[in-house]
Amino acid sequence: MRAFSKYVLIVFVVSAVVSAKATAQIKVSAQVDTSKDIYIGESFAYHIIIEGQNKAAEVDLASLAEYKPQSAGSRDYSQRSFSFINGKTTQTVNKRFVMSYSLTAGGAGQIMLPPVTVTLDGRSYKTNPVSVTVLKPGTSDKLYLEVTLSQEQCYVGQPVVMSVKFYRYANIRDYQFNIGALSSDAFYVEELDTSDGQAREYRVNHRGRDSVLLTFSKVLIPTYSGQIDIGTASVSADVAVGRVRSGDPFFDDFSLFGGRKKYKRFMARSRPLKLTVLSVPEQGKPAGFYGLVGRYTISAAAAPTKVNVGDPITLTIKIGGSKYLKPVQWPELEGLEELTGNF
Repeated sequence: MRAFSKYVLIVFVVSAVVSAKATAQIKVSAQVDTSKDIYIGESFAYHIIIEGQNKAAEVDLASLAEYKPQSAGSRDYSQRSFSFINGKTTQTVNKRFVMSYSLTAGGAGQIMLPPVTVTLDGRSYKTNPVSVTVLKPGTSDKLYLEVTLSQEQCYVGQPVVMSVKFYRYANIRDYQFNIGALSSDAFYVEELDTSDGQAREYRVNHRGRDSVLLTFSKVLIPTYSGQIDIGTASVSADVAVGRVRSGDPFFDDFSLFGGRKKYKRFMARSRPLKLTVLSVPEQGKPAGFYGLVGRYTISAAAAPTKVNVGDPITLTIKIGGSKYLKPVQWPELEGLEELTGNF
């Protein structure tokens, strides 16, 4: 009996060492793309790098919630290498998997992104904190942003059209919008079912100045009642402010060779918006109301309609009639006595 106990102890120690070695081969870290400056209100790339594994992990982004993380895809960067020694080929696989996210900078200054918990094969890992410098772009009369709502008061579930107009009076590049309502839990967001919903760009005269107008629209469907503070939207862009001379006076004398354009980052903000959302009146509200406001059609079909006791029947429910169907919820069939009494 004593020898058996000793044998069990030896096996346990060996297993623990092997497991520890396997765990040590996995390394998880975080990194931010700093190849270009990061400005308030703009998104930037945040990467979680898994060394020693070539598959995705479960990531808890709760610590980054204030930066509105959005998945930006993942990719396997594993590399294979071969060596030839004494006529024998040896293959080595360096496993590396990268999961990318888009974060939005809220304020200027030096910020510290906290560690993130990553779970892989039942084990948890912590990434390193990442320091990020967020800059505040200047303001310019070369940019103008206007955001409006089709109405300032509506009911829960009632679609409201948000229209965005971005005017620019100079040559720009690399523009980026930050419209909080489009990522808010306060709204379902739908595409406008007309050509006006598509982003369009054309020349107009705005406030007595020639400009280029970029315009598009989105549909917001409020999910709860109350005073919803939509706040301000912003757009930032690199605006041409001059030219960088080549240093050669011969070429700089000609407008065609007058150096490349010099750009500087600026931002324009819209006026703040608020939307008053009313609860649907209780009077006349049907039992089991699901929150849909508008004109909808509903139909149901069952097949087969002749069956034996215990045979399955497929019930198909179709809802239409409205352009915007994101608020539609799965019906709670368990609450219908006519169904639960027979099925």
